[in-house]
Amino acid sequence: MGARGDKNEQFFLEEMQKTEKEYSILWIGGDKFRNDVVSKHEVHYTPFFSMDNVRKHIPLAKIGVILSEHPAEGFPQSFLEMTMCGLPVIYLTKGTPNPVYEPNAIRTVDKYCVSKVVECYLSLYTQSRCESIRNYAVENYSLEKCYEWILKGLKNAI
Repeated sequence: MGARGDKNEQFFLEEMQKTEKEYSILWIGGDKFRNDVVSKHEVHYTPFFSMDNVRKHIPLAKIGVILSEHPAEGFPQSFLEMTMCGLPVIYLTKGTPNPVYEPNAIRTVDKYCVSKVVECYLSLYTQSRCESIRNYAVENYSLEKCYEWILKGLKNAI
């Protein structure tokens, strides 16, 4: 989950209350919000810390969730970090699917469906899927590989 303890993370935790099973949820950077959330799930809150510590915590998860709906989000660092660690990412967008995300992500257009998508994906989780996600990320998310896509995106934004 994201580092900014804003409405998206708290909304996600509220939506996860609707799931049948209980899960372990990692909120990187959410330590200062631990008293604001009541959850049936085991929520692990971390303080804000260095990139090295973030990198050490991401592989503890099975999936990543990005709830930002802002069209300027582009290619968030958290997506890159999660996929490089082998995590599939569930992301929210009401716009056009992000072509760079698609091989390693599950897109949802309705934030009220995120908990259902999370639960469904966790029921299908396999270690081999995570290995293929990491391999795809390593092979395709370098600047050298993404250069053409970045230029095309910049031209379309103008």
